[in-house]
Amino acid sequence: MDGAKAILRTLSAKCRDCYRCVRICPVKAIGIKDNQAYVDAKRCILCGTCVRECPQHAKIYRNDIESAAELVLARKVIASVAPSFSAVYGSRKGQRLPSALRRLGFFKVAETAEGARIVAQQTTKIMSSSSSEMSVCTACPAVVNYVEKYCPEHLNKLFPVVSPMIAHARFLKKYYGPDIKVVFIGPCLAKKQEAERPAYYGDVDVVLTFSELNQWLARENILLEDCPPDNFDNCLKPGHARLFPLPGGMLKTMGIAQDGTQREIMHLSGMDNVKLLFELGNTLNDLEIVEPLMCSEGCINGLGINLEINLFERRANLINSAAGKFDLPAAGIDSESESKPPVDRSEEEHEFDELKDFNDLDLGLTAVFTPKENIGEDFREEQINQVFAKMDKADPESRLNCGACGYSSCREKAKAVLRGMAGIEMCIPYMRKLAEQRADKIMDSSPSGIVILDKALNILAMNASFCDYFICGKHLIGRNISYLLDAQNFEKVATGVKEYTSAIVSCYGREFHQLVYRLYEENQYVGIYTDVTGMLVTEAKMEELKTQTIKKAQELLEHQIKVAQTMAKFLGESTARSEELVERLMGTYES
Repeated sequence: MDGAKAILRTLSAKCRDCYRCVRICPVKAIGIKDNQAYVDAKRCILCGTCVRECPQHAKIYRNDIESAAELVLARKVIASVAPSFSAVYGSRKGQRLPSALRRLGFFKVAETAEGARIVAQQTTKIMSSSSSEMSVCTACPAVVNYVEKYCPEHLNKLFPVVSPMIAHARFLKKYYGPDIKVVFIGPCLAKKQEAERPAYYGDVDVVLTFSELNQWLARENILLEDCPPDNFDNCLKPGHARLFPLPGGMLKTMGIAQDGTQREIMHLSGMDNVKLLFELGNTLNDLEIVEPLMCSEGCINGLGINLEINLFERRANLINSAAGKFDLPAAGIDSESESKPPVDRSEEEHEFDELKDFNDLDLGLTAVFTPKENIGEDFREEQINQVFAKMDKADPESRLNCGACGYSSCREKAKAVLRGMAGIEMCIPYMRKLAEQRADKIMDSSPSGIVILDKALNILAMNASFCDYFICGKHLIGRNISYLLDAQNFEKVATGVKEYTSAIVSCYGREFHQLVYRLYEENQYVGIYTDVTGMLVTEAKMEELKTQTIKKAQELLEHQIKVAQTMAKFLGESTARSEELVERLMGTYES
């Protein structure tokens, strides 16, 4: 089964519909429904990017502490600890981790690096008998997920070998007996889904991240500082396999010396690089072997790692810890091997001779990778054009590909709309244009005459009532207000002589109550005109007109906000600007 749906979810109460998760998801597995983000399990590769990047912490993954706690109370359980533990805890705390885990109830505590050595040996055997065509290491489950879901045409390039986690679990259950249960502890969210693959059912019983482990230790009041240093219950010497979390770590364990200058050997990390690798896959004829890791800078930057320790310190912790444990020079990690041929598969070099004692253990290391349900829907051009028409993007020049919606192009956004994962309202240019159109309609519907001027007092906009009052048309936009009216009151406000003006003006045989004020942020000026022809405008009447104008401004704002509710998340600044306008107007009258 695909466990992504159960593993990763959105807390609706915290989701603010900001679309950051849509923008940062490398495979666009985040959909929007009823103004809430959700994870599409079919598309998700469980890289964990959305969990890390959500500003509201609305993305969470399944917590399996209780499952692990119940297991250690009822059965003999072995903890398989990923080699990145030393990056997380450093040397001092890392030495105390085995005894802390035993206090939690674990029967044995072993390093997953044992499984990494087994996988490295198996991969080396396959590589020795394979063609020169590019082969891809498969230790990273997120990379495997990506290939299976998004580029299944490259499945034949994946080494058909299980991951170190699965290999280690099978090794432990063969060595200690089938009744043993295994809890894997590491930095990776995708490991939770990997353990739930039908082919691996029963190998790993529970998967915890280091973050979950820390929560569990805190719950039981176990401090690493209070635990004595202790050894892991390893059956094998992990050796170079402790470097697996770093880019190039698996190649190192395989005895493949690489310094970045060999064109046939490559290690890379980060989603962008992984995607590029498979996009160019059939053209990279020089590559013999590639080690990709989905997390930038490798497993030491995984989701389940405490990021309070900076990346460089994590890397140094792991290298120094590994060097100290197997007498490797800390500075270069066996720098002599770098002068050897790029590919050297001798047993002596790999330290694989020790593994011969376990060759009678059938670990079933062969993995089968299969394409998942087709998620790259092919939509007809007609369907895509229909979405463009709804977004007012029928003209190709209107497709800005601004990326604000989270998609790389308007076309990809249109496809997301068709598959039900995105809404038309996520297009900010479209919504801004719609808001402007609605604002124009609101302005035109006002019974008061409204004119808006720029800093030079040239006409920017005027509504239908203003045109009717002063017998003019929109063709005058761009002309100075003095062409129509006495500009004296506007000039007083523009020069700062007055904050606002309120007066009775006459024009074309009619009298108008005129209000002039400034929009400071925009450096624009607004005139509002109310027809008072034939009225006896007393001081009390002037005050009444002020009050009525404020009321109308409030009603205008409420109307605008109601119209813009669906787009407010995109155009919040526009709504705030309108509110500020009214507040300034009201403040003017109150002063």
